[in-house]
Amino acid sequence: SFSVEPQQVSVTVRGPAALLEDMNDRDIHAFVQLAGENSMAGMYPVEVHVPPGVTVASASYGREVTVA
Repeated sequence: SFSVEPQQVSVTVRGPAALLEDMNDRDIHAFVQLAGENSMAGMYPVEVHVPPGVTVASASYGREVTVA
């Protein structure tokens, strides 16, 4: 098993007003890719995916993944 701290991220996005008005929190996906790693403990980059036409202006999150 493993845990990720922190469990939440704060993301600021930019894009055309029409796209931003239709967005909600389910349209932003933040995750850590662990596939193919021999040892999961350590530091891994957090990837943030947003809809086409929208960009990540800033994100505040930790990057530590710890195997328990």
